[in-house]
Order: sequence, then structure tokens, then C-alpha cells
Amino acid sequence: MRLIGIFGDTIDTVRHLEAFLTTDVLANAGETRLERIAEASPERPLTLYSDPKAYPPIDSHTAPSGSFTVVDGELYNPEVFGVSTLSEPPQLAALFGKAFEDRGLDALKRVDSAALVSHYDAATDTLTVARDVVGSVPVFYLEKPGALLFAADLLSLLPFVSDREIEPAALDYFMASGYIPAPWTMVKGIHRLPPGTAIVRKRGQTTEFVEYDRFTGNPPLNLSEDEIVERFADLFPKAVERRITDFDKTGILLSAGVDSKVIAAVAHQIYGRAPKSFTFHYVGHDGDLNEATLAKACADHTGSEHHVIPFEPTDLPAMLPRVIHNFGEPFSYGLHTAVLSVVRDFGVQDLLCGTGADGWFAGFQEINARKYMRQNAVTRFGLRAFTRATQAGESMMRAAGLPGQLPALSRLAHNFHTGIWTAHRGLTFYTSAFITPHWLRRELYIDPKTGDVGRDKKRHMQDEILATFEHETPIARGKIICTRFYGADSMQNWNHWSARAVGASIRAPFYDRDLMDLISRLPLDRPRKQELRKFAATMMPHDMAFTKKVAQSVPLTDWLHGPLRGFVEDSLASDTFKSGGIFDPKKAQKHWHRQPAGVHNIDWVFWNMIVLSEWQKLFGVSAPRRDAA
Repeated sequence: MRLIGIFGDTIDTVRHLEAFLTTDVLANAGETRLERIAEASPERPLTLYSDPKAYPPIDSHTAPSGSFTVVDGELYNPEVFGVSTLSEPPQLAALFGKAFEDRGLDALKRVDSAALVSHYDAATDTLTVARDVVGSVPVFYLEKPGALLFAADLLSLLPFVSDREIEPAALDYFMASGYIPAPWTMVKGIHRLPPGTAIVRKRGQTTEFVEYDRFTGNPPLNLSEDEIVERFADLFPKAVERRITDFDKTGILLSAGVDSKVIAAVAHQIYGRAPKSFTFHYVGHDGDLNEATLAKACADHTGSEHHVIPFEPTDLPAMLPRVIHNFGEPFSYGLHTAVLSVVRDFGVQDLLCGTGADGWFAGFQEINARKYMRQNAVTRFGLRAFTRATQAGESMMRAAGLPGQLPALSRLAHNFHTGIWTAHRGLTFYTSAFITPHWLRRELYIDPKTGDVGRDKKRHMQDEILATFEHETPIARGKIICTRFYGADSMQNWNHWSARAVGASIRAPFYDRDLMDLISRLPLDRPRKQELRKFAATMMPHDMAFTKKVAQSVPLTDWLHGPLRGFVEDSLASDTFKSGGIFDPKKAQKHWHRQPAGVHNIDWVFWNMIVLSEWQKLFGVSAPRRDAA
């Protein structure tokens, strides 16, 4: 627990909820770290508790007017508040508080931060709680009769939900895509605030949600490739320098990909050498996912002290309960960041990562999809027929008890077909069911309607989002939506929780505000990050800049069908899995034994089911009620 706030219509409401927090929640959890930083009064019915030893530090400030501000996170462009540099320690709450009193919610526009910001305005008796525009830091909230509770993590709010039930829309999205986007969480009643959005609640009135800032592709910039590289050369060093506050305590998560290499190269140009670098090594895996050799070459080129973080397959079962607790929700991709504690042994507390660059180039998917849909009608309908035929064939083989290879064909057809149609709607591949197709989710659920309800809610939510971006160009819409969904609540989410769990901060230069404003307006419609690679080639050998992209992931398929096969089979047959009430154990085991080993993504289906069941057991959350599904 880091930060939790309670704002009520009356002082009695706040005190009642606060008494429950201190006598039941904190005492039973053994939480002795939290301290009260704001005490409720009849004039200000707000109470806040925070961890005084948290890193990044949580800062609070009370103005002479009685207004109160708290900031959980970091600010990278203090000049937006008229300050050239931040003090040590940074007095962020005073800066934000003064800006709020001068400009209200407009104070958050143009801010480059990774922070939860809360401001109580004494003059209007109004509370505002905001999430940063790229969604680097999550914000959770729960409404109770006459009160609003908010927190920096879901588990802080969980004790206030007496009847803990899974939100069916979040469940189905997680099984389909491996993450949970705002406004949902896995717990019904607890919500996640979207990026660039603020909760505004005046005492005695209903809660409002205000989008205070967003990226836009308008007006588009038509720059040549060389001009784009020049802009990168101007903006990227500033983005990196803003995120290095103490060079000796800074590290880089360095892979073989161009994204993290650019960070190391730019740091080398600024400081004469890059900070310490760290690369994951998957023990026993002989494949492309082990990138230490290529990463070491970049480290040597940039003068970085390079270290390897070993990850054993047996680490996964051993660390599972702890990692689930750190995340607070079921998790899928991002397993590799679960072993970040090693960096603290080298004195590192701030980690730079290459997250964000993939979203820069998301828009070209929609452009290519639209071209495909217009020009390949015959192929399009043939693909749909092939997908349905392979699925039907797979169903017949399962009924006959045969293994076969049709599941692999069905998976490949599904991924291609789904990706094309998702992009044609104006979304990106990462919002599609790229892990578990709809037919398979329905088959695995005890109640097949769970899949139907989840799919319908997902489409409704996505249609609402698309409507708000109807004036954007297709390329800009793809990039912005990728950042809002997959960027905020998947990639940044796993980095955020893994770093916070070990008392570190994760910082992503690719999400720099000035860079994002530029990228949103550029027609980056070519794959493989050509413009970024050309920029990288100005600082490193051409071969190093144009190394092929490698997915950042543990070798889950190799591990689950190798050293962890017993773990999977024991988990699917366990009482925990059977009592979860979500999945049909017999069907799950049949799919496991009959699927062909080594089919990409299929194994994440089983990982997701196992993690979800373990999460249910740890936190006492029941399956969705049949009437809800």
C-alpha cells in the first residue's frame, strides 16, 4: 500500500471509513508503514494515508488557503510551472498546488509526468484526482454511498468491497488480450482511471470525469525522413536528460532492440558514457529471446557497465504468489520484469526502458488493413472461410479424441483475420483477441455467456473511444489508441509494478511529452521503425541500429512444455483451479494435452488461467454471477 484517500460528503462518513481502514484493514494486514498526511475535518472532509518510505517519494502540501495537494510520482518538465530545476527532494505538491489554484485543471495540460495528482480546493470544496496523460502511473477509485475512495493500487481498495466478484468484461478482455484496460479492473466496483483523465467531485454532488489532456495528430506534419531524424536528434536527448536525475543511480534495461539501444547511445553522447545496463537471460533457453550478446555489444559501444539478470524457469512457480501480490491483479506479458530486484544490488533506483516506441508506429497497421480490405475482397472472404473451417475441423478432431495440427492452422488464421478486421475498425492489433479467440474462450468458460458478454462490452467501450477520435487521421488514431490501451495498461503497467515492488522507478523517454506531440502528428506509415533506426545509425554501427526486432518475453512455450510441464498439469488439476468457478477443468486439461507444443501464444491461454485462479485464491474474489454473465 502506497497511498489511499477518502473524500466524503460529511465528516461522519469519512471518519467511519477511516476507522475501518485503520482498525481493520491496516491492522489485519500488518501495515505499520502508512502515515496520515491529511486529517479530515468538518471544513475539509478528506483524509489521506501514504507510505513515508515509498520511492519515488510521495509529496504533500497544504496551502495557506486550506487547499491540499498530494503527488505520487515524478515530474520531468518543471519549466511548465516556471521552474528551471527541481529542488532536492522535489517539492512537487507545492508546484502542482499553486498551479491548480491559478489555473484549475488546465494546470495539468502540457505536463510531462508519471504521477497520480490529487488536489483539494478549499474555496470550492472540490476534490480532483488525475492520472498522467500517458498513463504511466495507474489510479484506482471506488464509490461508496456519500464518499469517493482513491488509491495508487487496487489492493488498497479491495477491503472496502464486501462482496468481491470478478468483473466479467475485465475477465474476458484479460483472457483475450492479456491485460485489463481502463475503466475496468478485475474486481467489480473498483475502477481504473483512463490516461489524461481526472475525477472531479464537489462535496455533496455526483462524481464527474473530465478528460483534461490528450495527444492529437492535428494538424499533421509532412516531414521527410531526414527532417524526422533531425527532430529526433533535437528532442530525444532532452527526453533522456530529463529522466536522469542521478547518473550513478540510473540504469538501462538494455535489449537487442533499437529502442533501448537509442537510449544508451543518446546517454553516451550527453554524459560520455551510458549508465549501467541490464539484460535478462533465460537459463536453459537456446533461442532469440536471449539477447545478452547483442546487448553487450551495444553496452561496450556506449561505455556502459553491463550486467546480466538470470531468470530460471523454476523461478516462475516459486515467485508466483509474490508477483501476483505486487501486481494486485492477474498478469500476462511482462513476466521478465518480475526479477528486477537485482538492479538494487548495483545501487540503481531509476531504470530507463524502451517502452513506447512500438506505439509510435501503430497507425500503419490500420492503413495497411484498409488497403487490404479494399483490394483483396476475395482473399478476405476466403480467409474468413478458412478460419471457420479450421475451427470446425479442430472441434471434430477434439470430439474424436485426436490431436493433429489443425489447432496451429486455426491459430494462425485467427490471428491474421482478427488483426485485419481490428485494424479496419480503426483499432490496433493489441486491442484484438490475439491470445485467446472468442470460440476458445466460450469453450473454456463454465458459463459460455461470459465470453459473449465480455465481447459485447468490449466492442461498446471501443466504439465509444473511436467516436472521440473520429476527427483524427487513421495513422494518428492508431498511435493514440495504442498508447491509451496497450501502452498504458499493459506495457507500462508491468514495468510500473515490477519497479515499485523493489523500491525503484521506471522511466520511459519514448513517452516524453514533446516527443509524443511530434510523433502523434507524423505519418510514420512504414513498418520496422525505419526513421528511428536511421536516427540510431547516426550514433552506432549500421548493423547494430538495424538488428531485427525481438519480442521482450520469457520463453514461455519452451518452459511450459519443458521444465514447467508438471507445474501446468498440477495447476490445472488443483482444487484452486476447480473451485475458481470460471473455467471448466476437464476442457482446460483436454486442450492442454491435445494442443501441439510450440504454437505461439496458445500457451499464454493456460498461463492466464493459472494466474487468474491463483489470484482468486489469494484475494477471495468469486467468479462472475451467472446473471451478470
